[in-house]
Amino acid sequence: IVSFHSNLSLMFKEKGFYGFIIRLISTKLSNFANGVIGVSNGIVKELAEYSVKKNKLKAIHNPIDIEKILELSKEPINQDEKKFFTKKPTMIAVGRFVTAKNYPLLIKAFHKVLQKIDCRLVILGGGQKMDEIKKLCKSLNIQNSVSFLGWKKNPYKYLKKSSIYISSSLWEGFPNSILEAMACSLPVIATDCPHGVSEIITKNSFDGILVPVNDADSLYRSMLSLIKDKNKANTIAKNGRKRVEAFSKQIAIQKYIDYI
Repeated sequence: IVSFHSNLSLMFKEKGFYGFIIRLISTKLSNFANGVIGVSNGIVKELAEYSVKKNKLKAIHNPIDIEKILELSKEPINQDEKKFFTKKPTMIAVGRFVTAKNYPLLIKAFHKVLQKIDCRLVILGGGQKMDEIKKLCKSLNIQNSVSFLGWKKNPYKYLKKSSIYISSSLWEGFPNSILEAMACSLPVIATDCPHGVSEIITKNSFDGILVPVNDADSLYRSMLSLIKDKNKANTIAKNGRKRVEAFSKQIAIQKYIDYI
């Protein structure tokens, strides 16, 4: 069985000889395999478009270990980091500083929110574009309201201390971080990008909020609405917490067993 994850779209769209080789090897190996699993329906659809035989394809979403996440979320954050989680509304994002995560969109939307309400933004992750994002924050004069905490082995204790989770991606394979935020009872706002996000959030403003890709105004309005309306935020968080049960490791294991 061959399993395809988040980098599929990026690899298959590579130009030139390298892209040709990637597509050739991936499709040939897939069609020789007994089965091909994509971690989202979107990836499965994309694989079919690249000539992988449809009768071999199966979508099985990435699972999360809800019990472990909840246990790790109880760990205390260190004394130096407590200052980043005050009584102010705190929005959080988790992910590498790469093009796909589209952090410039998040920073621009957060800048607009700051003009209305005093709040904070915390970003967990490392990567080559971190300095670029820090410079953007400085140019907008919001550097004192944005905290870059780097990569964390246990992001869940930071999620548990936050108010809202934001995903501003241009594309995903299947965004586990959204599930993890939901497991920590955070309301989620996410760009409706390919792939997987709309497979998690089933109904807009019910178990999460979907906004158009690369639309800073829509993201800003959604962020502001959840900060202002705590009842709405709590309801979305509660529904999201129920939704995440469908992605438990037990359910995923049974799906793999049934498929095999």
